[in-house]
Amino acid sequence: MRKIFFFAFLLLLAGQIQAQTTQKVGHFNLNNFLVTLPEVREVDSLLQIYQGTLVDTMQQMDAKLKADVEAYKKDRNNLTAIQAQKKEQELMQADQNIKLYAQKAEQMMAIKKQELLTPILAKLDKIIKEIGKEGKYSLILDASMMNALLFAKESDDVTEMVRAKYNKM
Repeated sequence: MRKIFFFAFLLLLAGQIQAQTTQKVGHFNLNNFLVTLPEVREVDSLLQIYQGTLVDTMQQMDAKLKADVEAYKKDRNNLTAIQAQKKEQELMQADQNIKLYAQKAEQMMAIKKQELLTPILAKLDKIIKEIGKEGKYSLILDASMMNALLFAKESDDVTEMVRAKYNKM
């Protein structure tokens, strides 16, 4: 019976000790940090150039369609009903192609952005994990994620540690 009470006492004591152990929490605003990096400004410049080429292509497609529509309007009276119907279908298909290209261009931009940011984000991920291990943090939260971090009394801002390590790499 004494053994059972002693064992129960040890479990209770262990639970109390664990409950009193505080977890070290840090926070970091990824979005605010990213806008300060020269590499990200370079990525933005490359994305603007890439977007320009996509927009140019779409404008060329649109200009060709407008020219084809004008040509169709002029020649319409000289076409048979079947020829006119075929030409209208071609024009509608060209219009649909422009819309599809616009959607594809958005996807291409997102892919390009991810491709260009991946090395930077991988570097930051490595740095944050190192800081977490070195500083014995239980958690490091991203304060930029939908403003999830609204209060941070018991957490450390690790931004300067990240910046120092990032600049060394």
